[in-house]
Formats: sequence, C-alpha cells, structure tokens
Amino acid sequence: MSQFLRALTHVKRLAVSDATLKSLSFAEDLLGNLPTFHNTKQLIMTSGETADKALIALLKAIPNLESLVFDMDPPCSDDEEEDYVAGNNADGELNLDNKDDDWKLDLVTPGCLLVHLKSVCFKDFTGNPGEIKLVQLILKIAKALQTMTISSFHYSALGNRKSKELEAEITSLPRASTSCVFKFPSWHS
Repeated sequence: MSQFLRALTHVKRLAVSDATLKSLSFAEDLLGNLPTFHNTKQLIMTSGETADKALIALLKAIPNLESLVFDMDPPCSDDEEEDYVAGNNADGELNLDNKDDDWKLDLVTPGCLLVHLKSVCFKDFTGNPGEIKLVQLILKIAKALQTMTISSFHYSALGNRKSKELEAEITSLPRASTSCVFKFPSWHS
C-alpha cells in the first residue's frame, strides 16, 4: 500500500477510503512508511468509520492541506442509526472528554499539522462520538480555518438529538481560528 501511495505523491486531490486507512494502520512505522504529499491540497475521506491513528499519520503526511472532506456513509437501518448517533451523557449533553483517546493526544502534538487548512466539510454527519471528536480537534488546531460545513444526508439521521442543540454545542466549541464560519446547509428544512 505504501508503494502505491508513493506513486501518488504529486496529486493535488487525494481520496482515501476507510479500507485504505485500515490497511495502513497495520504497517510498522506508519509515519516512516508514508510518503509526504507536498502538492496535495484536498483530502477526501470516503466510506465508513476511519482508523484514527492512520488518519492522523496521513494528515501529518499532507503538510499543505487546505481542504478536508469527510464523505461518510450514513447508517443503513433505523436501529443502526440510533446506535450510531452520538451518545449523550445522563444530562443529555455531549460527552467530549474521553481520557482513553491516545490518538487525540498524538493529533495535538507540536508540529505543522493542519497549518494551511481552510475548509472542512462533513457530509452525512450523524453526530456520533468519533465525528464530534474530529470536529473538536480540528477546531482546536486549525488556525487558518475559514469554513466548517456540516451537513446530514437525512435530516432524521441526527436521531433524537435536535439539530439546533447540536448546532449550538458545535459552534460553542473552542477554536484556534477566530474567523471560522459554520455552515449547516441541510439542518434547517
């Protein structure tokens, strides 16, 4: 896989599936095996859930990234949808402080991660804990971020969480960029 990726180091736009990330996550010395994508300006993550450590390694290998798109598949059935939607604590609030997130610490280590990132788009957003953590972490470290777009494939994919409440919580998260604008195009039907 890493040899294949080396052949793509000059691309400006890179789309990576969760299967590719999972494959990369098995590599020894993942950071050492990944080439650097100096020309890549846009990264598109497709399919289901991502392998966190491989995603972080890939983000580190794309130093000039300006646009990040998460184009994930929504849940298949109503039962899966309810299990997939972000868990609330007993008070109905988001729980963003999970101390078991080792990859989270790796993401915020000093370096040039997401220095040039200007836009992030979450398509098919459901509000699951992984998505919320990604939103939180990107907001914390992306100083050049101008726009964060969060849309849902199905308005009902947000489950029992009201979109207004989730929108208010997301927009109140701490952020490194003072000029970041949030867009929620499909939430207000």
